Amino acid sequence: MSEAYPLRLFYHGLIKAAVGLLHLQRHNRVGAGKKLRDAESTLAPFIPEMMGIDIAKLLADIKPRLELIGSDLFSFHDAIDQLPTIQIRESD
Repeated sequence: MSEAYPLRLFYHGLIKAAVGLLHLQRHNRVGAGKKLRDAESTLAPFIPEMMGIDIAKLLADIKPRLELIGSDLFSFHDAIDQLPTIQIRESD
């Protein structure tokens, strides 16, 4: 089954975010950074929300984790603590 381009891109971005957070949880700094940066750029066109998902909040939650991953003082515990949850709103 094939989805229209914008929706397909949106799904792709969500998957990248999920995989990046999974890499982070598994202490894979390189994989986490790559997937979360990809998710950030892929999901940016869908700010503030898409299909009831608060994309602005998700990206705001990802940004500090990317900063921790890129710092020399990287602490997995800081980056993993309180991993973001996707907020889904009822559509009107």
